[in-house]
Amino acid sequence: MTSKEQQVKNSFLYLLPALIDNLLPFLTLPIFSRILRPEDYGILALAVVFGTFGCSLANLALLNIYDRNFFQYRNDLHHSGRLLFSVVSFVAVNSFFLILLASFFQHPLSLLFTKSSEYGFILILTLAAECSLALRQYYLFYFKNHEDARVYIKNYLMSSLTTFVLSLVFVAGLRVGVIGLVYARLIGNIVALISLHRQVIRLCPFSVDRSMMWNTFKDSLPLSPPIFYGTISRHFDKYMVGLLSTMGGVGIYSIGQKMSYMVFVYMSSLQNVFQPQVYKRLFDLKENAAQAVGQYLTPFIYLSILIGLVVALFAEEVIWLLTPPEYHGAITIVMILAMYYGFLFWGKINSVQLLFKKKTALISLLTFVTLVLNILLGIPMIRLWGASGAAWNMFLVGLLSGGITMILAQKSCWIQWEIKKVVTIYLVFFGSALLAIFLREWHVAYVFRLVSKALCLLIYFYLGRRWGIFSRENFYLIRRVMGLKFFVKNIEGQKE
Repeated sequence: MTSKEQQVKNSFLYLLPALIDNLLPFLTLPIFSRILRPEDYGILALAVVFGTFGCSLANLALLNIYDRNFFQYRNDLHHSGRLLFSVVSFVAVNSFFLILLASFFQHPLSLLFTKSSEYGFILILTLAAECSLALRQYYLFYFKNHEDARVYIKNYLMSSLTTFVLSLVFVAGLRVGVIGLVYARLIGNIVALISLHRQVIRLCPFSVDRSMMWNTFKDSLPLSPPIFYGTISRHFDKYMVGLLSTMGGVGIYSIGQKMSYMVFVYMSSLQNVFQPQVYKRLFDLKENAAQAVGQYLTPFIYLSILIGLVVALFAEEVIWLLTPPEYHGAITIVMILAMYYGFLFWGKINSVQLLFKKKTALISLLTFVTLVLNILLGIPMIRLWGASGAAWNMFLVGLLSGGITMILAQKSCWIQWEIKKVVTIYLVFFGSALLAIFLREWHVAYVFRLVSKALCLLIYFYLGRRWGIFSRENFYLIRRVMGLKFFVKNIEGQKE
């Protein structure tokens, strides 16, 4: 097992790109929201729906199976490299032919996704950007699972910074419109992809193993339908808002979703630390894994929900500062979706439980159930309340499908959770977020709302202090990890 200090160091290292990746769009939002209209963001959001949908077809759930199968070869550098190259080669060929096929039908596809035939080119570019992003992920997972956080972060940041600079050049400098954001994303992903490929080649020669490719593909096939259903389910809200409401409504919803999505990105950065450790405990500890995994994950649950709580409570202030009034309709959407993404932490754990037991057929069934619930609840809620209805639908469906998945995952692979702590975390989180939403909807005086938010945050920090998450030991450990040795030596000297 990796030492606690190394895991904390990796947490900070993986958190760095997540913070920067979310900070950079915030820096550009005050500029872009005054150049681009909400309708432009709506077109971009629907293009991303198409790109993500096509990308899921090209990948066939191989990333999930690759992530699991990696640990069968984790102690053999040569075989882990061959597994990577075999899977990436297969996905790259799929992506190339899919993009080629879509380019022949770009006008009808544009009509289907945007209700206009003039956006075919932006759809194809977005599909290429999403496919290059997916290919980049395989290489990043390779370094993540080898616990080489520095290489992971260097290349992640390279892609983010390249995209940031180019988006400013294309949109604010050349004024090419919303397509400039797609150009920037595509180029940033390709630059990182080339860099990552060259670094892996230095570690092990390029080699494709048909047996590895076939075994991974065979394991991924039962997961392909759930990935496909899951992609539809995740983006069904934006598509239906565009179909039943307005393109501007899609843009407002998209802005709110991007801001709240930082909760999920933050959790994913922590997942890069805890997921390999969970797999190791499940493989190595056998019957003792249930209690060990449950205790190990409680601090990660607390820290994951912390960012969700901050986003839900202070979305109002951030949007006020960054955007003109026509974008302020996104405030309530951010608050609702922050709760939704906070609850999705369990999806990260439940997927590990089910994949560990190879319950791929069950995952497929559960994802299909989620899609059906999204359609049945989403259409009437979007018709009645527009973008806000779409956000409430995502939250309610997340609770229903997530609860069912949690029960079945526990039956498949039992984890002994620290129930009282976990329930308390979510009660404070949901209670605080709902309080902030209703106080705003009831037009309660802002000073009172601000005091209420501060109290909710203090209560949550108190729980962390009481449970030892914010302990002196962890404080000193973080100081050491951050390199502040002089400060730590002084403190330890005073203690002695």
